[in-house]
Amino acid sequence: MELSNEGREIGETSVSRRTFLTSIPVTVGFSAASVHAASSANNQSAEIVTLRKADGSPEKIETVPQKWINHEQKARSVANSLKSRFMRKKNVESVGIGPSNTTIGGKPGSIVEVNYKAGKSDKTVSPRMKQEIPSAIDGIPIRIGKIRDKNKTNCVHTGDYSTVWGGDSIKSSNGTTGTAGYFVIKNGNRWLLTANHVFGGFCNDPDGMYAYQGGRYMGKVLGHHRDHDWVVIEDQSSKTFSPNANIWMNNGGVPVKSWVTESGLAQFKSNNISVYQQGASTGLTIGTIRNYGTARDYECSAWNNGVEITTNIAPGDSGGPMFMTYNNRNSIGLIGLNSISVDRWPNDNLGQDCDGENIEPNSFGHPTWRFVQKDFGGQYTIATG
Repeated sequence: MELSNEGREIGETSVSRRTFLTSIPVTVGFSAASVHAASSANNQSAEIVTLRKADGSPEKIETVPQKWINHEQKARSVANSLKSRFMRKKNVESVGIGPSNTTIGGKPGSIVEVNYKAGKSDKTVSPRMKQEIPSAIDGIPIRIGKIRDKNKTNCVHTGDYSTVWGGDSIKSSNGTTGTAGYFVIKNGNRWLLTANHVFGGFCNDPDGMYAYQGGRYMGKVLGHHRDHDWVVIEDQSSKTFSPNANIWMNNGGVPVKSWVTESGLAQFKSNNISVYQQGASTGLTIGTIRNYGTARDYECSAWNNGVEITTNIAPGDSGGPMFMTYNNRNSIGLIGLNSISVDRWPNDNLGQDCDGENIEPNSFGHPTWRFVQKDFGGQYTIATG
C-alpha cells in the first residue's frame, strides 16, 4: 500500500516564528496495512505500491529503504506546514516537494521548495523571504526559488479521427484549442477528461459548452472542477472514445493500464524516471518529476497537491496527459493533466512551437491519484485498455 494520502494539514495559528518552527509535527505514522516491512533483520526496507489498476488493486509494488520512507513523510509534513503558513502571503506562488542532492538510505532525498512570483527584472531571492523562511526544518532542507506564470496552437494530431485518443487536438465551442487528456468510466460509458480553462478560462462555468475534434462535434461538458482545472465530456457523436484508452505516443497508441500513486510520484522522482506529456502543440515531450504535493494558486484555480514535470509545453497542450511508461513502453501509468506552464529562472523559454508560441520548460497540473481518491467521489473510474 502507498504512503498516507496527504499527510496532516496544519492549521494557521498566530504563533511567533520561533514557536512555529519548533512546533511543526514532522512525523506522521503509517498504519500496519499501508507499509509492509520487507524481510530483513532490522526491518530496514519496506514495500510501497507505486502503480494501481483501475479497480484500485496494485499494479506495481517496489521495495524501498525504510529510512527513505521516514524522510519522505517528514518532507510532506514540513511542506504541509509551510503551505498552511505561507500560501496566503502576497507573492508566494507555490510550495512543494522537489529533488535534493542528499542521499537517504542510498536513495536521493527530497527538499521543500517555496517559490515566489518574480518579475522580469527580479532575479534575486527576496531578503524578506530569506528572513521568514529557514534553510531547513528538522533536517529537511528548504529552498526558495522564483517562477513566472504563463498560460498554455495547434500543431499535431489535428486530423478528423473516428476514434479519439488521449493527446488528440480538440477545440471548445469558443474556439480555444486544447488537448484530449484521458478517459474515465461512468455508468459503463466512457467520458473524456481534459482542462477546464480550455472552455472559457479558469474562472468560467463550462457546463453545457461543446467540444470538437477535427472540426466535428464530439460531445458536451457535463461536469467540471474549477479549483483543479478539469472537465468531463460525454461522447455524444459518431466519434468513439478509445476503447483501449490509448494515448498517442510516437506513431501509435499505447493503452493506459494504471495510475501513479502519491508514493509512486515520490519514488519516480527519487529514481529520476522518465515521464512524458502529449500535447497538441509540442507533441510528445520527455522529462522527469520536478516536484509533487505542490500547493499553487492561479486565477480561480487552487491546487494543494499538484505535480510538476520537466516536459516542454506550449499553448494548446492544456488538458493533455502526463504519464510514464513501463513493460517496454507498452503500458502507460497516468500521472496527471497539463494545466499551466512553470517558467523557472533562468530558463525564460526554449524557443517556439510551430505556431510561434513560446515553449516553456515545465508543466504543472492535478495528479491522477487525487482524481481517483478525492475529486471523483466514486462517480468515475480510470478507463484502462
